[in-house]
Amino acid sequence: MPAGLRLNNSTGAITGTPTVSGVFAVTFQSTDSSSPQQTAWTTLGLTIAGLSIATTNLLNPMVGEPYNQTLQYANTLGTLPVTWSLASWTLPTGFSLNASTRAITGTAMPSEVVTSNFTLQLVDASTPTPQTTTQPLILSITSSPGNGVKSS
Repeated sequence: MPAGLRLNNSTGAITGTPTVSGVFAVTFQSTDSSSPQQTAWTTLGLTIAGLSIATTNLLNPMVGEPYNQTLQYANTLGTLPVTWSLASWTLPTGFSLNASTRAITGTAMPSEVVTSNFTLQLVDASTPTPQTTTQPLILSITSSPGNGVKSS
């Protein structure tokens, strides 16, 4: 069983609070009390969803235009509140991440036509071990209008 879950051998009930996310193959065996005993096995898939960052790409900011994009996450197994931060690299000059509003904001200057690779980190309030997830993103500052979407 995944960590945090237990199987009651008498009732067959799965109880507990999962502490890990993922897809698990769980094999069950049942034996009756007849004579001779009959035994059956089956394997079932068990999916436990976890904390994840739903934002996988960002709109491209244009030079001189105010930029404001709110980051999204899926909290299917996490404990609120969550904390946002930059796990690696930095945002372009003039841009910042507001951890309270989940927004990346700023205004690019003409000297800032750059592509910035960075990794977001999201941590929940689970105890004793908080869940942590990361998402690499790209922010490409453009000097002219385009479709505004950069895939990552």
